Amino acid sequence: MDNVIYWAALGGVDFFHCQHHQKFAQGGQVSIVFHVAATLKFNEALKIAVEQNVLSVIRLMDICDRLPNIEAFIHVSTAYCNAELSTIEERVYPPPASLDRLLAVAESMPNDLMTDITPKYIAPKPNTYTFTKAMAEFAVQQHGNKGYSIAIFRPTIVISAVKHPFPGWIENLNGPSGVIAAIGKGLLHVFRCNSMAYADLLPVDIAIDTLLAVAWETATDKLQDVRVYNCTTSENPTRWGDFENAVIKNIKLYPMDKALWWPYGTAIHNKYLEKILELLLQTVPLHLTEYISRLLGIKTQLNLITVSHRLQAMNKVLKFFALREWRFVNTNVQKLRTRLTPQDAAIYNLDPKSFKWEEHYLNFVKGIRKYLLKEKDQDLAKARQHVKRMFYLHTCVSVLLMGLVIRLALQNKLVRDLFYGSMKFILSIFNKQLFNWNRKTV
Repeated sequence: MDNVIYWAALGGVDFFHCQHHQKFAQGGQVSIVFHVAATLKFNEALKIAVEQNVLSVIRLMDICDRLPNIEAFIHVSTAYCNAELSTIEERVYPPPASLDRLLAVAESMPNDLMTDITPKYIAPKPNTYTFTKAMAEFAVQQHGNKGYSIAIFRPTIVISAVKHPFPGWIENLNGPSGVIAAIGKGLLHVFRCNSMAYADLLPVDIAIDTLLAVAWETATDKLQDVRVYNCTTSENPTRWGDFENAVIKNIKLYPMDKALWWPYGTAIHNKYLEKILELLLQTVPLHLTEYISRLLGIKTQLNLITVSHRLQAMNKVLKFFALREWRFVNTNVQKLRTRLTPQDAAIYNLDPKSFKWEEHYLNFVKGIRKYLLKEKDQDLAKARQHVKRMFYLHTCVSVLLMGLVIRLALQNKLVRDLFYGSMKFILSIFNKQLFNWNRKTV
């Protein structure tokens, strides 16, 4: 790590002005540059997304042009920058808009007008994140080789580590990790996805190891054209239904501290059913709990109404990716894997078949509890007791509500007649079967 230096800055800041970094670069010590900066908000304002996802790449490549001993530039993109396609090849696709026009629009157009035109402007891209990442790839291709090789690295959905630095290690709440944390805290109960669709979840340590190997190959091969690497776990597939079942199972084994409610969740494909269940199981309970807490003078750590809105926003953003599946061609990554010596392969894990999903999902849940929520293992027994009480409360409330619904329904004469008629019919069938059984045994 002594030979690695990083710049932490917003894409709009000329971070090359730092005197220390200037001396480091001009001294000829920089040979490989990774561009990993980006806004990960899928619904980010287009102007901000352009600044951080597109202009940051262009500016950094301009800096690289001035480095005397640079050998390779690696731009970290996303496998979903062409999400409107069902098959994603390892190549740069035509840009969804003119790059020069996009930069001009982002610089000069008022924010309110930009917000109004964004949905049509970025179509067919589902959000500003994938749109600007696609534009950044085109900017990289347009820049091309100017004395150093360039590659684009596309990971799929990055999740917790298999092994390094620790099993289950994760540091952000984006995507699936946010879903697990929300379910574990008893906040999220309905998630819209296609349970049968393949979920291309990529452990972060495999992604990083592959990225480092990509940098080595890019510098070694002296590429004239931009090479693209799709980093995927399609060779070791898992489905969203597997994710759902494993999360619910493991959260009950390793519950989160001070869960608001019994941690349960269900994946719904139908949008109308999802909206109904979201309203009944999530939105209404969270709002009622917040209002009751205010009336009783109880202070909650989070504003539950705000939490409800954020959960709805998360569901809205993630459903595009959870309802579909893609085929990612990863020929370049497979070839790269074969070039590693046994000694290198023992250090850099590029093999998505090197782990089992059942074990990894367990470590994923444990990792979120430990590394993201900072919860201690010695508090696990207390968390289990708390969740057990939440289960009893959940069961009692469910029975009471079901009884109330049935009682209200029976107030209607048509429903009452239908209910009692059905009960008489069922009892008559049961009595008939019992009579026939008695005759046979006599």
